[in-house]
Amino acid sequence: MECRATRPYRRFAQLRTAERRAAYTTAGTAALLQAVLPIATVLLGWIWLTERPGGVSAVGLLLSTAGVVLVAGGAILRLDLGALLVLGGVFGYALYTVMLRARRDEDVLVLAAATCLWGLMFLLPWQLWEIVTGRASLHVDAALVTAILYLGVLASGGTLLLWTYGATRVPVTVAAVFLALIPAVGYAVAALTGEALDLGKTIGCVLALAGTLLVIAAAPSRLPKV
Repeated sequence: MECRATRPYRRFAQLRTAERRAAYTTAGTAALLQAVLPIATVLLGWIWLTERPGGVSAVGLLLSTAGVVLVAGGAILRLDLGALLVLGGVFGYALYTVMLRARRDEDVLVLAAATCLWGLMFLLPWQLWEIVTGRASLHVDAALVTAILYLGVLASGGTLLLWTYGATRVPVTVAAVFLALIPAVGYAVAALTGEALDLGKTIGCVLALAGTLLVIAAAPSRLPKV
């Protein structure tokens, strides 16, 4: 069943059909490897910033990771080139989160703007290659413009700014456990907009939320005051 929340953006997703067909691994493998992200972030923060998680935080992190695995829907992990690429991306984003924490004295707007600029410089050659080779096509209509504006301004720019602000001001463990909430929140939104409930994924959402709350409760004195 198609999630009603995603229907306005179906046309935008269709633009990436060629990429999905050329994927090097399964969606299930990619989803399972995403569960490594919170743990990878904490490990890098421990090594680089010597921010060692406490016992309660470690339990919360494990609960959240287990929740992500359940939300992935019991997919089977497949080791292939695509899995290595996804794993490289996971550790790359974990390193990015730790680097934000390391530069917590820098201006948040500057950090977010620099991230967007470097991302544009990295992606632009690939986009030009798609245009030259005829792989890119664009049929503009109101739904597509709405989707692009939403993805560019809110889902990309807005969330990046908020994430940069938060990651520079909380311990690495706290930032890491929130990463585990991403698939859980995605499933919860899908369920609220009409997608059929799945017991395993629902339990996964509960575990991810419980783990996040445990980590936050274990570090109240280090969280910024609102």
